[in-house]
Amino acid sequence: MDNNSEIVDITDSLALIEIRGGGFDSLLLVDGEPIALNWSDCEGSVGQYLARAGATSYEESLQSLRHFLSGKFLSDVPLGVQLSSFLDLFVSGRYRLQRLNECEDCDYLEYHSDWTRTKNHDEFYPFGWSLIMTQPRESLNHEQVQRYIEDIKKGVRPIALTATVEEGWCDFVIDGHHKLQGYKLAQIAPTFISVCRLDAPQLSSSSFDQSIDPNHPMSSHYRKVKTEHNS
Repeated sequence: MDNNSEIVDITDSLALIEIRGGGFDSLLLVDGEPIALNWSDCEGSVGQYLARAGATSYEESLQSLRHFLSGKFLSDVPLGVQLSSFLDLFVSGRYRLQRLNECEDCDYLEYHSDWTRTKNHDEFYPFGWSLIMTQPRESLNHEQVQRYIEDIKKGVRPIALTATVEEGWCDFVIDGHHKLQGYKLAQIAPTFISVCRLDAPQLSSSSFDQSIDPNHPMSSHYRKVKTEHNS
């Protein structure tokens, strides 16, 4: 365990954010509603698929974190203490917090407002940290993004927050879409904190149908490879 990571146990939380899965697939839910599902293609490579069920925002729940997330990180205070308001949004469990400073090896998986949950999906290769955006590109405030670009170029390193599972292939962006867009357009490696659930419940072969849509063209593929993976 390095100085940029620590293990925390979350108890008696608000249970707004939940992430399930493991080394084969992962699912993000907010307030019980599915947001996005990732799974391995099982075609002889590390290729991945991604389907989205919707978009959400939890800005009001994160207001108390603004000072910390703007880059005012305290090196002598544990991450769990500084992130306590944010962590209280997660379901109870054990998590690993990891701070990535100016992470060079990142991919941004964006999507647009014309995304259709009943038919669209993404394909990607997880070479490094794959950051899954959970808000459409068109929803971002351009003036706010521009402010982040200017701050980042001046040396400020605002912190984004992501969530994943143990041995997961991607991180779902929970907070920081404007910041990450600022990093991307400034062509500077992003700083973010990954919250990894270590005791996440596993998904089943019916998880796609339940969380995305049973008529989605990738539904049968997920059921097939998930069944083979579990056999």
